[in-house]
Parts: sequence; structure tokens; C-alpha cells
Amino acid sequence: MKCKSYFIPVVSEFFSEYLPKTKGLSVNTIRSYKYAFRLFLEYVLVKYNLAPEKIEFCHLKKGIVENWLKWLCADRGCSAKTRNNRLEAFVTFARFALYRNFIDALPFCSEIEYLPKKKHTERPQAVYYGRRCLFFYVCLVHTPK
Repeated sequence: MKCKSYFIPVVSEFFSEYLPKTKGLSVNTIRSYKYAFRLFLEYVLVKYNLAPEKIEFCHLKKGIVENWLKWLCADRGCSAKTRNNRLEAFVTFARFALYRNFIDALPFCSEIEYLPKKKHTERPQAVYYGRRCLFFYVCLVHTPK
């Protein structure tokens, strides 16, 4: 089956029109999504020898994205929260692509949309003491016995 080259134009529209204008996402969120795509394209190039300009929807399978997410955590040391953010960039793109190119994007969207998020543990919150508490603590520590 020969793939048609619809992927790159959809990605371009996703970043230039949809995220900033339609969704109104912040510059930092868009930057994060772009970085997720850059990491994915680098991963696909190295692991599957598939150049970014050659990638099409028919190449984007659940297994490739799952392996990429595992690679993010194992090789790059990303936390579960970062992994989930990268996954969310792809889920958002998959939903957008479905409206731009339904026939080609449907298998990609149906596989990516239901990839599970990884559970992460919350870090303990830092405890901040007020001036009064610190004063009493200093008094207790520095009082002669």
C-alpha cells in the first residue's frame, strides 16, 4: 500500500494555525509540543531509518509511539509526568489530524488516543515556615542548657 504525503502539511497547519489561533495555547505549550515532535522525529530516524519528510500517517502505529514513550523514560530519563505531556501532544495532534484528513488519520487517531497515561507519584510539598516559627526554632536551638 502506497502512502500519500499528507502528514507534513497537517503537522504544519497544526503548529501554525490550530494550536495558537484555534486553541489559543500559550507559546510555552506550543514550544513543548514542538519539542515532543522533534524528539519523536529524531527517534523514528534513528530507530526506524525513516526520514521526517518520508513519514506518513500509515507509518504511525501504536507500537512505534509506545516504544518512543518507553525510550523517553528509559534512555532520556524523563519522568512519568513529562512522558504524559509528550503523549498529550500526540493525542491533540491525532484529534486535529482526524478533522483535516479523516481517511488517512483515522487508524493513527484510533490507536494513539487510547494509549494509557503513566501514573506518577507526587513529590512531597516543601514546608515553609513563617518568620514567627523560625524565631522560636532559633530560640530553642540556641538556648543554653
